[in-house]
Amino acid sequence: MTTPVSNVTNKGLLSTIEVAKKQSAFDSHKAGATFYNRPVECVEPSVSIKIDRSKNRCTTLKGLAQSHMGMREVTLKYIPFEIDVTIFNCINGNERDNELAEKMMVISDDCSKSSFSFNIKTEDGNHEYKPSHFWQEQLLKCINAGLQVFFDDCPPDKVVPLLGNKTVGNIYKGKKIPTTCFQFVNFMEFNSNSFQDNFRIELTILKNSKIENPFIPVAILNNNEIVHIFIHIGDNVCIGKLGGENIFFHTAEDILNHYQESFENPLTLAIANIKPLP
Repeated sequence: MTTPVSNVTNKGLLSTIEVAKKQSAFDSHKAGATFYNRPVECVEPSVSIKIDRSKNRCTTLKGLAQSHMGMREVTLKYIPFEIDVTIFNCINGNERDNELAEKMMVISDDCSKSSFSFNIKTEDGNHEYKPSHFWQEQLLKCINAGLQVFFDDCPPDKVVPLLGNKTVGNIYKGKKIPTTCFQFVNFMEFNSNSFQDNFRIELTILKNSKIENPFIPVAILNNNEIVHIFIHIGDNVCIGKLGGENIFFHTAEDILNHYQESFENPLTLAIANIKPLP
């Protein structure tokens, strides 16, 4: 089932973590297969981001478990990644990630000289996924400079439906508002750099958590309302920004379970086809 959502403003949905801190179709892939989400040529990858799905880690975070239930701890299962024998837990979602930037050989604002691919290890072998040149440039910008620097200030009177229709001014009380999952996905998809950017979303509900296509946005829905959005890379390994915090790799099942802990109603997954509007 496909549900169109028209003329949506980039309102920056707030995740359970951000609320708590107040600041913050392809068939089975064969090993070695390369996929592109846009028809743009890439140079041969100079960096391999290795992700082993069997090496899940857990972290405990505070979140909002429904407005009438108050704050409580929720568990996030994430997947660490390896670059040149160095293990990283996540990517700094707001500011420059210095150690990771050095590993990715991002030494200037010109990200065109760096190229990378994802090497995902599953039970049936290693599978390589190489993003388009545009997608690579966007992620390298997040690592080298931090996502926060690319976005303007969010208007303080903007309403946040998930928080009882409070305004961002009420929530952050004059502090700079961090970018969230929506800003990350839209930045990766079409270089959105404003909280005021408008876009259209078509949602296709998934019957289960298995995702076929690589490098596509996926949304978590509560009664057809988006509560979180992230990007599927391949082999059910995904990347997403947790509210105003870090960028993690995780499986679709684990991120769905993470948000399910904060809602009484069953949540669903949907492919999100996002198009920018003038």
